Amino acid sequence: PLEPGQVISLRGRPVRLEAVPGAGAARLVEEGTVIRSGGEGEAYARRVENLLKREARDTLLERTDHHLRTLGQAPVKVTIADTRSRWGSCSPHNRTIRYSWRVVMAPPPVIDYLAAHEVAHLVHADHSPAYWSVVERLVGDHRPWRKWLRDYGGALHAVGR
Repeated sequence: PLEPGQVISLRGRPVRLEAVPGAGAARLVEEGTVIRSGGEGEAYARRVENLLKREARDTLLERTDHHLRTLGQAPVKVTIADTRSRWGSCSPHNRTIRYSWRVVMAPPPVIDYLAAHEVAHLVHADHSPAYWSVVERLVGDHRPWRKWLRDYGGALHAVGR
């Protein structure tokens, strides 16, 4: 669970969770090494999760826009969700990409790979060799980042549950 004293990862770096008196929203402090939040129990956890979702949205929007520009693609609608298994999904027909907020706990190259993976589906809506060549154009060798998600993704899905 997300509770004071726990150490979680944010963009691959350890961040300590701290409680403060009152009902204040969670905020990132001390150069991004601490998340401080008010509230107790479920309210505390909800505030921390909301902060993580905002951080995920900001990071994923930036990386998505970067890859869209690289490929000369028009903007897409991006949503952040709490999926149980998938890290992202792309619907090319309505130009929407959906990401799991939990990927914000992964190292930056993994986050970047995920954004590239989903943006590449706008060019090829499959996992063909042509699709993977688009991913490679965007991030180089994607295999270490896919492996990272396979190896450590379960731990990210467990945070806050």
